[in-house]
Amino acid sequence: MSEREMELRDFLVVIKKRWKVILGITLFGFVVACIFALMQPALYQTTAVIEQAKIEKNPLESADVLEILFTKSYEPYLKIISEKMNVPEKDAFTITKMFTIKEIKGWVEIKDKKVSIGYLLITGKGKTPEEAKKLVDLISSLIIERQNNMLQDTLKMINGEIADLKEQIQDIKNDVVLANKKIMQKEKTDILAQSYIVQAMAESKTEALKRQIELQENLSEKEIEIKYYTKVAALASAPSISKNKMVSHRLRIIFLVTLVCFTVAVFIM
Repeated sequence: MSEREMELRDFLVVIKKRWKVILGITLFGFVVACIFALMQPALYQTTAVIEQAKIEKNPLESADVLEILFTKSYEPYLKIISEKMNVPEKDAFTITKMFTIKEIKGWVEIKDKKVSIGYLLITGKGKTPEEAKKLVDLISSLIIERQNNMLQDTLKMINGEIADLKEQIQDIKNDVVLANKKIMQKEKTDILAQSYIVQAMAESKTEALKRQIELQENLSEKEIEIKYYTKVAALASAPSISKNKMVSHRLRIIFLVTLVCFTVAVFIM
């Protein structure tokens, strides 16, 4: 007989001999857990869905980053939430247990490229349905405001690049016009040296036109990016007032306490 089988057999022997004591301790823990769980305040839960702000159809930031920003005491968001929810500053950290920010997993393929669908699920709990909804509304509005501000800053940079591209394109157009005038003037002479100059100017003009086409394509890409691939953050699904109490946290307390009592009863016998 293997060592593992011996250990299992000894364990079953202990339970068989002491089953009344084990059952008694387990039942005692179960009753205590039920009383304690019933004394806990009832909780209500509600959710909201946010469509994140996007650049090139990609979300500006991940749910993990947002959860860190909204749950760390040194970040301003937790302070704002605690103030709005009338939670004392010294107890601000306790409110982080009342909400979660999760990414709705999923990808779509766009031109053979996988892109995140970019939705966030905000879950909030409260002692009343109204409190749960208020918490979710507050967090949702803070996230939407944050991401849209980030988007505006990004768009300012892109618009600056677009203005610079347009300026470069206009400079090249002016150079091409000037080159055409010079070429026309030089072509009126038959001097060999002048013909070489004309040829060099024509080549320079060709290179300028190529550069103009490249800049024009870059400009078009950025304009399309802003028009079609950029999206502001918005509430996709607003939170509702839930009328159903959460029981999962109470059941979890009962289960864990009962399990601990059973384990203790087995191993102290």
